[in-house]
Amino acid sequence: MPGLSGVARLRLAVCVCALLTNGTVSCWGYNGSGALGDGTIVDRYVATVVPGLTGVVEVAAGGSHTCVRLMNNTVACAGENSSGQLGVPYARLEPTVIPTL
Repeated sequence: MPGLSGVARLRLAVCVCALLTNGTVSCWGYNGSGALGDGTIVDRYVATVVPGLTGVVEVAAGGSHTCVRLMNNTVACAGENSSGQLGVPYARLEPTVIPTL
């Protein structure tokens, strides 16, 4: 992917998210349910840094959602939530800390 460096891990689903060595996340691909976490439902064809997301140590991509584990051991998720997979009442367009974990 042009413009993407310092990749520690990649996670693939309907979108792709890269955990970077600086603790940030860049995502691209289908974003119809907000899984990219950039606050939109606009598909991205180049790696886009998820705004406001730092201190990430792990990333996981589901069917139409993405979750990250942060350095403080909290979990934040974005995307589709039709089956309650995010652990909060509604879908999220930006990573939201899940209070029940």
